[in-house]
Amino acid sequence: IQLFLSEDKLDISCEDNFKSVIEEACKSMDKTSVDFIKIKSLVKNDFMKILMAVGVNDFVNIIQEVDPTLHKTILGLETTDNLKLEYLDGYFTNGVDPKLQNSDLRKPYIHLSCKLKKNQDLIQWIKNIKLDDLDSSIFIEDLTNLNNYEALSEVHHKMGNHSQEITTITKCIHEWFKMNDPDLQDLNRYVSTCISSILSISYQKESYWIELVSCLMKEFCNYKDETHKKNACNNILQKVFVHLIFTERKNDNSLYDILAGILNDNEIIVTSSKNLAALFIQIFVSFHLEEAISTTLLKIIQDSSLGMVSSYRKGISEGWTMHNSECEIC
Repeated sequence: IQLFLSEDKLDISCEDNFKSVIEEACKSMDKTSVDFIKIKSLVKNDFMKILMAVGVNDFVNIIQEVDPTLHKTILGLETTDNLKLEYLDGYFTNGVDPKLQNSDLRKPYIHLSCKLKKNQDLIQWIKNIKLDDLDSSIFIEDLTNLNNYEALSEVHHKMGNHSQEITTITKCIHEWFKMNDPDLQDLNRYVSTCISSILSISYQKESYWIELVSCLMKEFCNYKDETHKKNACNNILQKVFVHLIFTERKNDNSLYDILAGILNDNEIIVTSSKNLAALFIQIFVSFHLEEAISTTLLKIIQDSSLGMVSSYRKGISEGWTMHNSECEIC
């Protein structure tokens, strides 16, 4: 090992030999012996040199064999945060500690992940890990400081904080409209997530519908002079109202309460009635089209069903010829 480390730069061609020497030492030597303690000291002192030579994943496994407490050495080294995150990813995701049990490394791992992971990768990672109250508070603090509301909403979703989740998603929507050239797919994703969350809630749905629709209506009025954003908001609001009306149509009182709650919002009250009128016309036209399509489909289904029922009744009264093992009605 000393010979390997005596070189200014480790020869990559010696990588497998170096790993095999370490593995053999771990298997055959008494880990309390003086010689093995020397090996640990060598590995710790040349931590970065060995890491760069053998690669992150292999080095994580070497450290796990030599002395698991040395993993935290990576945090004190003068190196990039990206390399630290890569090392911690190797530690937590490659089977060493998939449940994030190591409390010394878990908090720095969360900090670096929130800071450096791509947003959709971060959200997928949050979906896949188990959160306890301590971890969720770290996530909430970091993501709030970074204004990453979409990832933050996923944390609230996992913790069952539906009110906070929906409020956070409306912040995503607000930030979307502030962007110079926003991606329409992002807005669709935010609103779809919000609707799914509302539909999964069994109580106080009205207040959440009011929060979502009020948010969109305010943005519609704020950006009425920007065609792209105005049209995007218009189309999204039509979809939201169709969801709302078809979800709450069995409960007229609930629907009226939602509409009243939206129109009682102070910011909407002071909005020009001309702007709101144009918006509502579009929404109601959309709703009537959806309703007409639904009615037409229902009529087609009913007409088809009536024909089948007539055939069935005729078959019962006159006798039914079975040409194969399947009933034609079924």
